[in-house]
Amino acid sequence: MAQPETAADVKWTPELEVALFHSMHGLKPVGLNKNFHMVCIQHKLQQSAGLFLTTRQIWQHLRTLYDLESLENLEMFPFPNEETDFNLPAHMVDDIRVYLKEAEGVEEEVGGTKKSRCLQSSSLSPASSPITGRSGSKRRKN
Repeated sequence: MAQPETAADVKWTPELEVALFHSMHGLKPVGLNKNFHMVCIQHKLQQSAGLFLTTRQIWQHLRTLYDLESLENLEMFPFPNEETDFNLPAHMVDDIRVYLKEAEGVEEEVGGTKKSRCLQSSSLSPASSPITGRSGSKRRKN
C-alpha cells in the first residue's frame, strides 16, 4: 500500500475525492465525535482507495474544501457546553487547609537528619478526611 510522506505528496484526484466522500457517508467530521468519525473515515478511505493517508492529511484536505470552524460552531451539543471557572466552595477549601496544616507533621531530629512525621491523631485518619467527607469508621444507616 502506498504511503505519502506529507499532505503535499498527496495528489487529490477526482477519484480519491469521490472515495473520501463515500468514506464520509454517515460520519460527520464536526461535532462531539469528530475524532472518532475521522478514524472511521480514514479506515474506509484506506479500504476503498488502497492508499494510506494520515488523519492529519485528511483534515488538511477537508479544510480546503469546507470551513470546518464555522461548521463546528453550527453543531449542537446534546448538553450545555459553557466554559466556566471551577472553584471549590469556601468551606471545603478551609477544611482542606486545616487538614493539610495538621498533616504537615512535626520536624524531629533522628541521627543528625531532620525527618518529618505525620501526627498520630485520629483526626488524620483516612476515614475522617475532609476531602471524602466521612467522619469515623462507622457506616451510616439509611
